[in-house]
Amino acid sequence: MAVLHSLLAEVDGKRHIVSNAVTWASARSGSSLDVQDYNATYPFSFAYARLTASFFIYRTFVRFNTNGKTGFDYAKLKVRAERVFRDWATYPNLYVVSGQQSDPIVTGNWASQNADMTVLGYIDVNQLTLETLVAIDIDITKINTSGWTRMCLLAECDALDKPITSVKSCGAYLYEPEKGSDYGPILELGTSPKQYPSSAMARVSSIRHIFRPGMFRMQVGLGDLGLDIDIAEATVRKELDIAPPTEPLYVGPGERGEPPRRVRAAPTIAPFDFDIPEDIGVSAKVTGPEPITRPTLPSISQAPSPAQRLSPWREEEGETLFGEITKGLNLLRERLRSIMRRGAQPNTCPICEQSFATATELQSHMRQRHGGM
Repeated sequence: MAVLHSLLAEVDGKRHIVSNAVTWASARSGSSLDVQDYNATYPFSFAYARLTASFFIYRTFVRFNTNGKTGFDYAKLKVRAERVFRDWATYPNLYVVSGQQSDPIVTGNWASQNADMTVLGYIDVNQLTLETLVAIDIDITKINTSGWTRMCLLAECDALDKPITSVKSCGAYLYEPEKGSDYGPILELGTSPKQYPSSAMARVSSIRHIFRPGMFRMQVGLGDLGLDIDIAEATVRKELDIAPPTEPLYVGPGERGEPPRRVRAAPTIAPFDFDIPEDIGVSAKVTGPEPITRPTLPSISQAPSPAQRLSPWREEEGETLFGEITKGLNLLRERLRSIMRRGAQPNTCPICEQSFATATELQSHMRQRHGGM
């Protein structure tokens, strides 16, 4: 907080007004009123009430020159206590009300004050620390910026007209300005730190989308600030995990003999065709389908489930393509086991049992006839 004005109470040589009577009503209405002057031996005024053999009520009056004091958004009255009375827990506060005193203070101000008890602020006397300036928040709308701001400090039971019902004391002894500028009372006017809202609207200066395998992120610029927003990192990664791999396809302007160029092709399932020998008890021919182009994935929010994605690959008989591949591989495995039991001949194809003179010819045959198996 920034302090704009720190005003010491006006020195007028007066301390307080005291009223004394046997009954509470008489004491509060004003009885045996006395304005007590400043005493250097006891440099403090009384703002309290007590009941012993009779009722005593004390009211302290202060004023500040606030003429032309503007630009503040808070006001605090700082007081320093010499003694504190905490006997009455029901009404423990020290009140600050709008002062109705004259200059100088006279006994007639008592009745004027009874007519106006507008509260400017208060503090629990338990929060007053002896010999220490303690701040009381004051209603800034009651600060007179075109003249004097007057205040009266008194016990809560007095301000609210609540009679003391047993031998008790409540309130405090407060140092006077004659004691010194560090003793108060002091009226502090200032400005509070700016409180920025936790949520606000701002103009977007830029938006950048970042796509990576398994990630879709958006970067948003707000003036000089920027933030990253993960749009669908987990979802995209899941989609890529279950998608078939896409391999680059090398093609050229001619079939052979010309430098190839690399292009990205849509993922396909290569056709296959091989015979199953009759001597293992099955006479059939497994033929793969024509190349199937994988459909383009829709947006993340509309992505089909794995079951829906596989539905275009299902055959009319209800058997999936992968089921047919599995069957063919199982038959091939049985065929290889049969050959191994009979003993394989050197440079003999394990698929069709064709013999070759060299291993090089066998390898060429395997690539051309059986697709490199």
